Amino acid sequence: MIKSFALSLALAFGASAAERAEDRWNLADLYPSVQAYREDAARLQAELESFGACRGHLADSAARLKSCLERYSSLAKRLARLDVYASQLLAEDTGVAESLELNEQARRLRSDREQASAFVRPELLGTGRARIDKLGVEAVLAEIKARAKGKG
Repeated sequence: MIKSFALSLALAFGASAAERAEDRWNLADLYPSVQAYREDAARLQAELESFGACRGHLADSAARLKSCLERYSSLAKRLARLDVYASQLLAEDTGVAESLELNEQARRLRSDREQASAFVRPELLGTGRARIDKLGVEAVLAEIKARAKGKG
């Protein structure tokens, strides 16, 4: 029993020792460097703060609604990219302080995004069905979804 356990450990550690660089995610596909990640994170933080300008104005016009929802979608997409980069960098080696820092920064950005956009759903729900229909929300959402899937 102990021998089979020791053999299992040896095989497991032997396999990880044979890991090749080409077997890893190429994080440069997301960001060419940690510095590029940091710059995008700083831009995203500033955009989260400016997103508050949409509060109370979502139903002003169809154009305003579309603009705000496109910004919301863009923020979510960029945050996902930052989050994947940070989590995969951390997964490479959980002992690297910089990776821990980036992962924590991504967590804070997720929280900041939730806070910055918390008004969106209640505001849309409070707008009323008649106004939503008049603004053409369904068409706006369909266009944004199609673009997010790369079809537009």
